[in-house]
Amino acid sequence: VDAKIKLIMFESLTCSHCGNFHKNVYPSLKENFIDKGLVYIEFRNFPLDMAALNASKIAHCKNDGNSEILHYLFINQRQWVKGNSIEELNKNIKNFIDKSNFNLNFDQCINNKKVEDHILEDRIEGVKKFKI
Repeated sequence: VDAKIKLIMFESLTCSHCGNFHKNVYPSLKENFIDKGLVYIEFRNFPLDMAALNASKIAHCKNDGNSEILHYLFINQRQWVKGNSIEELNKNIKNFIDKSNFNLNFDQCINNKKVEDHILEDRIEGVKKFKI
């Protein structure tokens, strides 16, 4: 990474402020700074609840380093972050992802222990290193 400025952002996919950042701030930040190589952003997982953990599993399921799914989930947060139980939330995110063009197997993503461990390691690092 050649950018002089490196941001490490710890986020939860159910955090409305994080969703607002991805929807209203990130596009111009990307265009004006990231795409020009001035700033590098590394997104880290900091799930605040089971819904955020499961959404993070979806975002990282392909493990291709692409953050397109992550941004998609944040930008469209209000469409899937609803429900009174984790079962309802999982159903909503599954339906939402099934309608997308990402071609993901929801159950396979949700049950991927390796991805889950990676996500939880990010969260632990955020707590230890940055006192989040």
